[in-house]
Amino acid sequence: MNEQLQNTINDALLGLISSATSAQDFLLAEIPEVIRQLLMWKFAESFLYFSFSLAALGISVWAYRKLWIATKDMYEKEVARFAAGGIGGLSVLIVVVEAFNLTWLQIWIAPKVYLIEYAATLVK
Repeated sequence: MNEQLQNTINDALLGLISSATSAQDFLLAEIPEVIRQLLMWKFAESFLYFSFSLAALGISVWAYRKLWIATKDMYEKEVARFAAGGIGGLSVLIVVVEAFNLTWLQIWIAPKVYLIEYAATLVK
């Protein structure tokens, strides 16, 4: 009985060790692809934010010029200046938050540095 129990435990442990080894081999084989996909995703995400914020800046500058030029009398100019100031302030906020976020450039030029920084943020 004792010998049969030891054989069953040994078989279970050998199966567990072989499963762990095959899982480790699978993970080691897939890690480079996962890292490549992570870099591609973060690059695309950052570049889209950058592009949209630059587009928003261009639209706000265009709207600012339209409001500034289109007004004729003094009251309309004051209202237009107030609206243009709001649009300008919003565009500055967008640009400060997103347009100077050059994560996409860091991924393109120094992907290993980005991965180290990204891992550090995950650890925190």
